[in-house]
Amino acid sequence: ALLEMNGGTLQSGTVGEGSAGTININVRNLDLHNNAAVDLRTFGSGNAGKVQIKAAEAVTVNESHFWADAMGSGQAGSITILAPVITLNVGELAATTYGSGQAGEIHLIALDSVTLTDQSKIQVYSSYSETESRLGDAGHIRIETGLLSILDSTLDAFSGNLASAGSIEVIADQIYSDNTVAEDGT
Repeated sequence: ALLEMNGGTLQSGTVGEGSAGTININVRNLDLHNNAAVDLRTFGSGNAGKVQIKAAEAVTVNESHFWADAMGSGQAGSITILAPVITLNVGELAATTYGSGQAGEIHLIALDSVTLTDQSKIQVYSSYSETESRLGDAGHIRIETGLLSILDSTLDAFSGNLASAGSIEVIADQIYSDNTVAEDGT
């Protein structure tokens, strides 16, 4: 089965004390385009949710977003994608923190390839704030694949203010990169 999102949003976020839910998607192909979003953010003290994607063939994120961010004191969520081929083209996967909650984790597992192109972003950073003295720590990015191609794109686990930086872990048979930024420092 094909799940195609042309715009639109799947959402399970929270604005209060309760935690956001989990979104599980199990399909042959997942295709997000035209600013489609999977949104599991927290804007309060509750934790952001988790998204778990399993695709038998491919996941394509084209000009679209997965968000599991922490905008308040709650913890950011996690994004896990398992598919033979994962492609981001002007796509974004984010489990960042903009408050005192910790950033989350993003885990991509692709037997064949993971490709990021045209300013795509995978982010688990701790944002800088002029009003908050201490933000939550940055998170963790883990990519396991046969071929990782990063073309004019960003992997980001940096921290602002006094927070600890996150980590980026890549396990790949081959890596190809051009005009790419990978930050995991403060």
